[in-house]
Amino acid sequence: MWKVLCGIALLWPGVSLADEADDLLSEMASSLKSRHYSGLVTYGYGDQWHSAKIQQGPANQQMSLRIDYLTGERRSQIRSGNEVVCIHQGVHLPGMTPDILKPFNSYFPVHSDTFEQYYTVQRADRLDQRIAGRDSAALRITPTTPDRYGYRLWLDSETALPLKADIINSKNDVLQRFQFAAIDVSAAPAPERFQQGQTGHTVQLHRHLTDSEQIRALESEWYPDWLPLGFTLQRYSLSRDAQVSVKSERMKFSDGLASFTFFVDAVSEQHSGNLSARMSRQWGPVSATVEDVVHSDGKLRLTVVGELPPATLERILLSALPDQSPAMTESLGTRPILSQR
Repeated sequence: MWKVLCGIALLWPGVSLADEADDLLSEMASSLKSRHYSGLVTYGYGDQWHSAKIQQGPANQQMSLRIDYLTGERRSQIRSGNEVVCIHQGVHLPGMTPDILKPFNSYFPVHSDTFEQYYTVQRADRLDQRIAGRDSAALRITPTTPDRYGYRLWLDSETALPLKADIINSKNDVLQRFQFAAIDVSAAPAPERFQQGQTGHTVQLHRHLTDSEQIRALESEWYPDWLPLGFTLQRYSLSRDAQVSVKSERMKFSDGLASFTFFVDAVSEQHSGNLSARMSRQWGPVSATVEDVVHSDGKLRLTVVGELPPATLERILLSALPDQSPAMTESLGTRPILSQR
């Protein structure tokens, strides 16, 4: 399909390469929601590489996706609509069943105002290559601000399914990659492949933020005073530790491609004597910034984790500290006004 689009772009003066890139993303978004396929994919960064089998097909009157992770502990994940079922033995650990294709999955925000305002999309025909035995069309997705990462994306020429994607920094270093080694789009997987096993447990995905959650988040004294442009609150939760009577808060933000979560947790008594100074660490595209603070509620640990540069996460954390000077707060920005629905 993209070859047809490319020919039209060359022969028809009213069609630009930017239009071609937008059309390809639209076709990708449609294919991710409607096409069946099966494939083997490698994913990772640095010396941390893994493989998985991915299958998508109709089941229970909707399109479902199954990922069987082929390295490490035996585990699988089944996604149907807004639910995900994790299948494995033992306790579920963070990062155990990653969304390998993220952000180029069925939730990709094509044509969203945020995406179009804070990222530019360009056709990169010089990067076209053959992947998994299939021709592809390459795109560049470049952030308009330096506080987030960019992407390179290769779409299948027939179906526009993503065959390969890189997350890259401002120096074009590859921070993370997924790439199909083989893919079959000719037959749908059997519906039985998407049935939940006895060891599966269900969690909810992409639940809409409620008005009450948004109000509580904005009323929180820990809500960041600065956010990268285009990032909005996606989820908020509040709990209380019965032992230390301190609230624990979680705030998740996203611009549609990248996301980060801000945690506020109590420091246990056995560790309260050794408060940690601010420190940051990075794993591929994921970074974390942590700082312990003394507060009227006790000793707290603030953590920001997400697919953003360390400097961005540190600025977010700094803006949430209650003892920022007025000049610092003014330079970082102000809290957003509660949107009207």
